[in-house]
Amino acid sequence: MNRRTFLRRGAAGVAVSAVVGLTPLNPLAPDSRREEPKETTSSTVPSEGSSETEQPSHYLWTNDVFGGVSGLVTDATGDELYVSRGTEAKRIDAETGEVEWDVESEQSIETPVTVGDETVFAVGRHGRLLAADREDGERLWFEDTNAFSPARPTVYDETAVVAGQRVYAHDIESGERQWSSSDRFTSPRTLRSGRHLYVGDHRNTAKLDLRDGSTVWQFDNGDRVGGPSFNFVLATQRNLLFGTNGSTLYAVDTNNGTLEWTAEDPGTFRSLAATDGGLVYCLETDAGNSQFGVIDLDDQKILWEKIASLDFEEWEYGRVTTNITVYGGAILAGTSSGHLATIDPDAGRFRTATTVHDDGINRLFVDGDRAYLTGSRVLRGIDLTETALVR
Repeated sequence: MNRRTFLRRGAAGVAVSAVVGLTPLNPLAPDSRREEPKETTSSTVPSEGSSETEQPSHYLWTNDVFGGVSGLVTDATGDELYVSRGTEAKRIDAETGEVEWDVESEQSIETPVTVGDETVFAVGRHGRLLAADREDGERLWFEDTNAFSPARPTVYDETAVVAGQRVYAHDIESGERQWSSSDRFTSPRTLRSGRHLYVGDHRNTAKLDLRDGSTVWQFDNGDRVGGPSFNFVLATQRNLLFGTNGSTLYAVDTNNGTLEWTAEDPGTFRSLAATDGGLVYCLETDAGNSQFGVIDLDDQKILWEKIASLDFEEWEYGRVTTNITVYGGAILAGTSSGHLATIDPDAGRFRTATTVHDDGINRLFVDGDRAYLTGSRVLRGIDLTETALVR
C-alpha cells in the first residue's frame, strides 16, 4: 500500500504484531500524515465572562456543588437531569435547576445513573445496585453484585444489567438475579446497541446478548493488543466498533469480533465522536496539549490531525478537559479556562468559544440545545442557542 492509509487490515492486523510504531503502516506517525491545513481564525468575538451583578443570557441556572460530580445524564425527554455525586444521586429539573429529590447509597456512585420507565438505577463503586422510584426517589431495593468499579447500569426489557467482573442481570421489580455472563472483566466499559451489550476492559472485549447474557463473540487479543476498553463508539452502518486504550485506537467488526485495524499516536486518547462522514478523536499529548484529528471512514484516511490552537485574538482557552461531542456540525468541548470551544471538523481550525465558568470545566453533557457542566463547586445549565458557538 503506497498511499497514506489509516488501517492495518484485519487480515494482517490480527496475525501481525500490534507494535505499529513509526512505520508507513501507522498513519498517525509523523512521516505518514497529510499536509496540515493552514491555520485560520474565526471572525466571531468570544463572549465576555460572567459578572457578579448580571449573569450571561446563556446561563439557565447555577447550583453550588461541594464535592466532585461523577455522572451527568438526562432522561429521554431532556426534562430531567440526573447527577451522581459522592454517595447520592439527585434528580434536577433540567430547565430550572431545582432539585426534585435525592437518594442515598452506602457506596460511592461513580457512574451516571440509568433511567427506566418507572425506576432509576445507580451502581456503587463496590457493586451495590440500587433501585429508586423515578417519581419521588424512594429506595425500592438494592442488590450487591460484588463488582469493583462497575460500568454504568443498562436497562433491557425487564432487567437492569451491571457489568463488573461478570455481567449480571436483575429483575427491575424485585432485584432478583436473572442471569450472569460467562466472561469476566476488570473495571469495564460498556455500550448498548439494541439487544446487545459491548463490554470491554484493558484485555478482553465481548458482545453479549442481553436476553440471556450469552456471548455472541469475544475479542481474542492474545498478547498483541489491549482491548478497546475506553471511549466506545459505534459506526452502525459500517458494522464497526471503535475503542481506545491509552495511545492506541482500534476498530473491531461488530458481526464477528475481528480486529479490523489498529493505530497508535504519542499521547493518550481522551475521547471519540462520530460524524456523518468520519471519526473525530481528541488526545492529550505528552506535553499536555490537546490534539484533534478526523478519520474519513469512506476512504480510510486521516483528513487532518493537528495540535489545535485554542487561542484567538489574545484570548487563551487552555486545553480540552472534557469528552468531546458533535453539536451544530462542530466539535464541542469544555476547556481548562472555563470555556466551551468549537473546532471545525472539516478544516481542523478553531471556530469560537463562549465563557461558561470562571474556572476549568470537569464534566460536560449535551442534550439537544442544552449543555450541563461541572466546575469547581458549580453545576450549571447552559442554553446553547444563546451562545455564539454555532454559526
